[in-house]
Amino acid sequence: MNTSHDAQHTQEKALSRRLAPPLAFVLAICLLVICCYDSGYSGLPPTEKRYAAAKAGIINLKRDEKNSKLREPWEKLAGEFRSIYDADPAWPNRAAALFRAAESLEELASRSFAKSDARKAVECYETLALRHAGSRLADDALFRAARLRAAWLRDDKGALALLARLKKQYPRGDMIAEATALEKALKASASGRTAPEAVAAASRREAQEDPPAANAAPKNGSPAAGKDLPLKYRAAKSRMAALRGDPVKACWRQPWEDLREEFLRIANSGKKLPLAAGALFHAAACQESLARCSNLSADFNQAQKLYLDVANRHPKSAVADDALLAAARLHAGRASGREKALDLLETLLDTYPKGDMAAEARRLQTALREDGQEAQARRRTAEPPELQVLSWDSPSRNLVEIVLEMSAPAQFSTRLEESRKGAPARLFLDLEDARVVNDVRKGVTVRGSLLQAVRVRDRKQGGATLQFDFREVRRFDTRSEDDPCRIVLSVAAGKATLPHKGKGRSRQGYAEADADQEPPVKRAAALKTRQVSDMASQLGLTVRKVFIDAGHGGKDPGTSHNDVLERMVTLDV
Repeated sequence: MNTSHDAQHTQEKALSRRLAPPLAFVLAICLLVICCYDSGYSGLPPTEKRYAAAKAGIINLKRDEKNSKLREPWEKLAGEFRSIYDADPAWPNRAAALFRAAESLEELASRSFAKSDARKAVECYETLALRHAGSRLADDALFRAARLRAAWLRDDKGALALLARLKKQYPRGDMIAEATALEKALKASASGRTAPEAVAAASRREAQEDPPAANAAPKNGSPAAGKDLPLKYRAAKSRMAALRGDPVKACWRQPWEDLREEFLRIANSGKKLPLAAGALFHAAACQESLARCSNLSADFNQAQKLYLDVANRHPKSAVADDALLAAARLHAGRASGREKALDLLETLLDTYPKGDMAAEARRLQTALREDGQEAQARRRTAEPPELQVLSWDSPSRNLVEIVLEMSAPAQFSTRLEESRKGAPARLFLDLEDARVVNDVRKGVTVRGSLLQAVRVRDRKQGGATLQFDFREVRRFDTRSEDDPCRIVLSVAAGKATLPHKGKGRSRQGYAEADADQEPPVKRAAALKTRQVSDMASQLGLTVRKVFIDAGHGGKDPGTSHNDVLERMVTLDV
């Protein structure tokens, strides 16, 4: 027995000797890690450590798809940063803690759609700018507060005051360019150049001041889905109000299309709920705002259809007469839609004679009838105007000006169809009760110009329609001139800008949102104006230069500065 015990003891000693070197190595590594850790993070002052941990919390929460939608985590982060700010008055980086508190509240507002959250963020940013005017974050705080006031609180006056203060106090700061751009957009909006702001102002009263924030929305198939629809509906209306108040995004297509689809999903999910009619009406209002920005016939037609769907699907709802009136107004705004508008108004007054839209419907009905009577009187007492000469001029490959010389003033309207696969962009000009001489009626095919073809056909209700085919249309402008009587149509593609407008009444349309225009391309002195019969000039144009710019997009974001990607700036432009 003793011999066996000694042998076992000997084996244990040998095993210990074999394990000692690797265990010592592991222990040394652990000590090295601990030393490095202590010399870094653990060596930081307590306040700095709290701030670093809270700042990492923002990054982690943004990546957390589930928890980032909840209110509590963002409120906790904002409170932690505010606690850090208040706990150590001697800490040199206090302004950063206050900025991160405001940033957390801004992130919360973007998810809750509550104005109270946006106000808290504004107050926090403004407190930073007031208490820490010498901080490098002060101008950033002023800009963010101004942006929130404009987009969320609809306080353009307050936003402009903050931007003016920023430009005065920090004329060489890194936020000057962005502040100037926002100031320019707000002033443009104040002068009436932001279309959706003035389109449906009446429906703004329905926006909720502070809708409750929903945490985790149930799936549509769950029993609680119907209970969640009112929250989604109120949140969507708040997003709609914020979009109308955003001077930058108010004329972007994608936000309006996303909101329209959200309202349609709500309307379809709650067909038996009272909110279905309101959701469908708001979907139509989103489409109308989009149409008034794009000026495209397809967008107007879709808005009219959605409004009529409200009246057809929900005839007993409180918004049925509102929808009929909105559809009638859209038709009345188009030259060929007067009769359809009168039909809709008659339906409204017959179906809802005591509705709150009856008085407005009668006023519009009277105005349209008076306009029709005046037009008939003019036709009886005068010879109809005649399109006598059609000519066009191409100052550059991406710009063309078309002139219609008339014998007398003529009523006209335009509508644009964007290019589709295999079909060019087409601009239609409807002439009411006007004749067209035979030389112009024959039409023409054009080569080497932005303009590709001209076609003429008669309208059933009288007059004629001119169809202009273009390689591309980015923006266009029509104007009428009285002496001599002419209709001038200017069309631009690519980056070309429209020429300065001459005297006369002007109407402008865009295939997409357009920024302020630069001075027009100078016309070549010897450039010859081409008429329908001048085929030699048509065939004389050739392409001389082609410029290729690789650009950025997709997986190639371009350069980055101040958290702004070149790709996003390019898309905005």
